[in-house]
Amino acid sequence: MADHPILIGIAERPYPGETVSGDAYAVHWVGDACRIAVIDGLGHGPEAAKASASAISFVAWATS
Repeated sequence: MADHPILIGIAERPYPGETVSGDAYAVHWVGDACRIAVIDGLGHGPEAAKASASAISFVAWATS
């Protein structure tokens, strides 16, 4: 981790009437660099959450 830590706060909630959100995030340290991804699966509900999950998987893969 870098000499100066990064504090990250996240807040999300599903669209009214939905149980899941299409909003997502990922934080990965690669050496001394911090990669932060903010993801918005367009729309709302399960399909948006599925799109965000795919993006999270890709970001995790691209980091490894």
